Amino acid sequence: MKRVYIVHPFQGKEENKKKIEDVCKLLADLGHVPISPVHAFSFLDDNIPKEREKALEFCVNLLSVCDVACVCGDWVRSKGCRKEVEAAYRYRLPVVHLDVLSGLNF
Repeated sequence: MKRVYIVHPFQGKEENKKKIEDVCKLLADLGHVPISPVHAFSFLDDNIPKEREKALEFCVNLLSVCDVACVCGDWVRSKGCRKEVEAAYRYRLPVVHLDVLSGLNF
């Protein structure tokens, strides 16, 4: 069972949170432990810059204990997601896209 960190844009939008919940369910169904920073740090307000930065700091720290980073959604346009992916590479974590995840045996 791998701990899979979910990299997905949030921007404080409920529709993004719902999409992340769907990804969590998929990962769990595939036998992995989904790690959703959006859910873990929901006590911070993404619309307040100082709290958003604190959340990103927590995210980078949380990545260090995961086995894989899974990118989904339009993550490339998200500054926060790009920072998470950079951190995943620094930690030497595999970075996979959700589209291919179900076919991987990692």
